[in-house]
Amino acid sequence: MSAEQLIQYLSWALFLLVCVSVTLQAVRMPRRVTIDIALFFIIPSVIISFGIETVLGVVQPGPLLNSINTVLFLSMAYMLLRLVDDFSDVPAWLMRGATIALMLLAAGAFVQPLPAWLIVLMVIYLIGLLMYSTIAFARESRRSIPVPVVALTDGGVTDENPGSLYICGHAVGQFDSVIRGRDQRPAAG
Repeated sequence: MSAEQLIQYLSWALFLLVCVSVTLQAVRMPRRVTIDIALFFIIPSVIISFGIETVLGVVQPGPLLNSINTVLFLSMAYMLLRLVDDFSDVPAWLMRGATIALMLLAAGAFVQPLPAWLIVLMVIYLIGLLMYSTIAFARESRRSIPVPVVALTDGGVTDENPGSLYICGHAVGQFDSVIRGRDQRPAAG
C-alpha cells in the first residue's frame, strides 16, 4: 500500500466517522438542520462506500455506477444549498429551481452515453450552486454573532456553577478580539 492510498483510506475512515456522528445527532434531535447536515455527509459516504466496494471487487465499475455517482455528486451541491437555506434566506425560486433542475439532471444522468450538452448543464448546475453557497456562507459569516456564552457550558449557568458564565464569556471575548485583530490584553512593559 502506497502512502497516497493510506492517506486516502484514512481520510475515508475519518469522513465515515463524521458521517456516523452527524447521523446519530440527527436521529437524537430530528430538526431540519440536523437532518440536512446528516444527508450532506451521507451522500459522499455512499460515494466512498461505492469506491471501497469497487476496490474490493464487490461492485464492478460501469455505466450504472457512474450514473448513480453523478446523481450523488449533483445531490451534494443541492444539499449544500439546503444547508445555506437553514441559516439564511435563499430565494424560494432558487430552491424550487434547484430542486427541479436536480430531478431533470438526475434523470438525464442515466442516458448513455451522456451528451456533451447535458454534461455542460451538470457542470453549470454544480458550479452555480457551489458559487452561490460559498458567497452566502461568506456573507452570513460576516453577519453572524459569536456563539452564545451559555451554549459553551454543558448545563449553562447553574446555582452550583455561577462562575461558568464569566469564565466562558471572558474566553469568548478574548478569542473574538484576537480573531478580529483587536487584542485587548494590556501591552507588556
